[in-house]
Amino acid sequence: MLLREAATSSVIGLINGVVMLVGTLVLMSVLDLVLTGVTVAAVLVVIALFGWLMPGIATAQARAQEQVGRLGGVLEGALRAIRTVKVSRAEDRQAERVLVHARSSAEHGISAVRAEATAWTIAWSGIQLAIILILGIGAWRVSLQQLEVSSLIAFLLYAFGLMDPITELSQNLTALQSGVAAAERIREVDAMEAEPAGSRTSAASGPGGGRSSGPVIELRGVTASYRPSAAPAVRGIDLAIPRRGHLAIVGPSGAGKTTLYSLILGFLEPQHGTLFLDGRPYRQHTRDEIRARLAYVEQDTPIVPGTIRDNLLFSHPDASEEELARVLDEVQLAEKVAMLEEGLDTSLSSSQISGGERQRIALGRALLGTPDVLLLDEATAQLDALTEAAVHNCLRDRAAAGAVVTIAHRLSTVIDADDIVVMENGLIRARGDHESLLETDRLYRELVAALRIAHDTAPAGR
Repeated sequence: MLLREAATSSVIGLINGVVMLVGTLVLMSVLDLVLTGVTVAAVLVVIALFGWLMPGIATAQARAQEQVGRLGGVLEGALRAIRTVKVSRAEDRQAERVLVHARSSAEHGISAVRAEATAWTIAWSGIQLAIILILGIGAWRVSLQQLEVSSLIAFLLYAFGLMDPITELSQNLTALQSGVAAAERIREVDAMEAEPAGSRTSAASGPGGGRSSGPVIELRGVTASYRPSAAPAVRGIDLAIPRRGHLAIVGPSGAGKTTLYSLILGFLEPQHGTLFLDGRPYRQHTRDEIRARLAYVEQDTPIVPGTIRDNLLFSHPDASEEELARVLDEVQLAEKVAMLEEGLDTSLSSSQISGGERQRIALGRALLGTPDVLLLDEATAQLDALTEAAVHNCLRDRAAAGAVVTIAHRLSTVIDADDIVVMENGLIRARGDHESLLETDRLYRELVAALRIAHDTAPAGR
């Protein structure tokens, strides 16, 4: 809204005001050059004062808009977590927090309006001062018979006519400052660093060009952190993901599991080391080429606005009805969808979808394509035992045709894996299958014990 006003009505108003101001001054100069000089001097004083006030108005507008943005963020966060707020009996605390930001927003808004009002007052005062000077000097010149009374009256009428263009200019200049402040916040977003696109090269331009028989993805000596000054989240990672099979990644919180996914998905750049896709470094692929080979299911399982069909087709909009029916069967949603009056075209905002069903929709979205690597961040955490068993069978079938990588917090997922990687403090601590790790790795045994998975007592390892 502010940008639209600044780009349309404010700009047009400024042009109109300038034309009217210049035209009026030209007509004044025809009547009397001395009084015109007095008027021009008054206008120049007003312009100088405006120039002095404009930076302050812009700063006040920017602060006011920033506070409004913070208020909106706090209010949105409280409404998004309204159930947690109510269960925690935190309504009063959240209301006070919203009120604090509302008061701050109001204070900055009032400060901005005061600055604008000061500018308008100066504009009006400048014109009133010019009229007083015109009356005084004009009367003196009439007494000296250097100016006709009729000319003085006409000049005064023109002086009164200056009020409209000066008022229009002052109002549109202050409105323009609001638009400039809004544009500055947009420029801040535009100035954010974009992810590198990568450089596409010929598949035959290096070793491993094309799809080889080696690992589909490989990390060699990879070290990465989220900020240049921060400690590395992962260090010296050497990991090969085979083209087929189920690889599980386990470890305590903060071990670096999610960071591995961020690296594989191209959301994080390594500080040292290299990632390879089909034997070629990531930098030789575009981000689209890399992500077209991957499918990712988050633990939070976000649902995009729209229908069930929209969500399933989000990554693969050209999928057929037969493919949709297949994935619905695989994730045990076919019966649920058949019971809905509008079926796949049921709006998710108007239907009762449980957390487990949301998770299955997200999983179905990933399974709809044929990704080379399926990345799962505990994608079965909210499923009941029967549905989880069916989904595990589906993942087992998928692992026979491609790579499935799971960040696992439930050992029921890990036991089914062909290979298990144990991480701790950003390092790969151990790798093997379930039985071998029980025998050789203390941390893995602790993780298994913490998750209450029955197993034979293993001999003391390292």
